[in-house]
Amino acid sequence: MEADDFHSVDGLSQPIAKKYMAAHYLDFKPNAKLSLGLFESVIFNRGTNQFELQYLNPIILYRTIEGALGSPDNVFLGFNARVDLWKHVSFYGQFMLDDISIATILDGHSDWWGNKFSHQLGMKYINCFSVDQLDLQVEWNRARPFTYSHYDTLANYSHYNQALAHPLGANFNEWIISLSYAVGPRLHVKTSWYFMNKGEDADTISYGGNILLPNTERTGDYGHFVGQGALAEIFVWSTNLNYEVSPGVFMDLDFFWRKKTSPLPQRTMETRSFQFGVRYNFVRREEVF
Repeated sequence: MEADDFHSVDGLSQPIAKKYMAAHYLDFKPNAKLSLGLFESVIFNRGTNQFELQYLNPIILYRTIEGALGSPDNVFLGFNARVDLWKHVSFYGQFMLDDISIATILDGHSDWWGNKFSHQLGMKYINCFSVDQLDLQVEWNRARPFTYSHYDTLANYSHYNQALAHPLGANFNEWIISLSYAVGPRLHVKTSWYFMNKGEDADTISYGGNILLPNTERTGDYGHFVGQGALAEIFVWSTNLNYEVSPGVFMDLDFFWRKKTSPLPQRTMETRSFQFGVRYNFVRREEVF
């Protein structure tokens, strides 16, 4: 993986700094309505483009390997589940553990900086309210400060300086509401609302939202909470109307509105756009950030 981007190199011959990832995923489906998953990954950098051969172990739960190496790398552990209820409703969720100290939580210090984790909870309702082809999805995403970061800036959870988990990085709360409706056999409309609170850095002080910064640059060990720093409120509304002209050929009409309000006036901004396009045998991609 790339530990930086093209802005950091001079000329076409200079290589970008490298880093590596090893990952495992275990999926278990005990019945037709329940699905469970276990995920682990490690990102590491050795400075000489050297791969850690011990991470080629194909057996899941190799956290002990990283511990035996002296815990120099960035290890993540995740759980996910999905359950289908009745015929039209399903619930899903993920929990990602970067680091945690149970002792500090039991002592009443859940605000310790090293309690780094994130979660996703969601619900899908197909043919909701007994309306055929009307689908509803509600999702809640949250990540504590300094999650996905590392003291070694080359070992954070990113690629080409882009976050691998969520575009907001860390230190955020996000709610998503999405409605989809097939007006007819060829006409389809989808609209989504995003409500986000993001704690951003201010005055060169790191509040744990930028995963590219070393987590050693923090204000202290305790008192950390989601939304700390310059709290930005972001609202996004996107709507897509597509019509299937013929099999595989679609006409798209898109509306996008993004409004960001920040206590720092220079970061407050608003964007509105309309788009029209034609697709042929191509899946539409949503770009909401």
